[in-house]
Amino acid sequence: RNLDKTQDVAFFEIRDAYRFNERENIKTDGASFNSGRNPSYGASLNYHLPENFTGDAKIEIKDANGELVRSLQANKKAGVNRAQWDLRYEPTFQPKLRVSPPGRPWVQLNGEGWRPLVQWDLDLMAGQYGPRVVPGEYMATLILTDSTGNEVAQTSANFTVLKDPYADGSIEDLQAQVAFSLQLRDAMNLAVSNINSVELLRKELETILAEESDRETQMEAQRLKVAAEEVASKLYDIQLTGAREDAFRSPIKLYGRLSALASDINASGIDYRPTDQQGEVYQVLDARLKVAIEQFNDLINNDIQEFNKALERQNRRIEIEKIGRE
Repeated sequence: RNLDKTQDVAFFEIRDAYRFNERENIKTDGASFNSGRNPSYGASLNYHLPENFTGDAKIEIKDANGELVRSLQANKKAGVNRAQWDLRYEPTFQPKLRVSPPGRPWVQLNGEGWRPLVQWDLDLMAGQYGPRVVPGEYMATLILTDSTGNEVAQTSANFTVLKDPYADGSIEDLQAQVAFSLQLRDAMNLAVSNINSVELLRKELETILAEESDRETQMEAQRLKVAAEEVASKLYDIQLTGAREDAFRSPIKLYGRLSALASDINASGIDYRPTDQQGEVYQVLDARLKVAIEQFNDLINNDIQEFNKALERQNRRIEIEKIGRE
């Protein structure tokens, strides 16, 4: 059948989804066959694809103002499929560390040349999942593209995200909470973008130091390596090895502290607006982040550009993208 026929592609009616808060209890029983199981959290997005479809599929979630909230990669198999949206905005960016911690060459990178930033036993992950949305009206759009990336079909369905009926906070409280969470998400993404850039710089400098070059180049590369480590150490703990013991060896830095604050809001904030103290902590961290970014930009704009003049004699150049506020 022809893919353009509307009966080949269908987005089924989406049931309203509750923005439930997690509740903990003292139950310690293990799994059993007579225990009930809750349905998957969030909105279940069910759709049908035709037999002859060979392209890509994605689902875009937009709020009542038409602003994109989340983009989900969708299953592409023929027939009925389901995608599950966890009622959250996009997760935060992922830090990619390109070098081993100073003095710990045994810490290995993965096959793609980087290692994750792991901070064990600290309540940070909930702040990196992305903020939960405000209850209200949303629209999910299934978009199909062919093998060349051209759109071939699109269909949408509206649904409502409902407030937890047991929560005491108002919609206004939730709006303030989500707005604050989005501020934190943007600050975390900015921190990660700078972490990834300074890691690329540290990798470049390590490569230069490992090569045979004149003494002046080696000395300047070493000086710049120390300067890059100073910037990096403001953004994250550069001594992290991935071991659980790292959490006890040195305090977390800006990225970890922003993650902890976001986790406090997204995991334990229930449905109340942020406290004044949380806002004050954010202002302190945001100011420190600004200082770190300015220091990094100064390093790129001045020291690295001057170093590039010497490297041009060796037919090479260090190109690092500057990441700042818009």
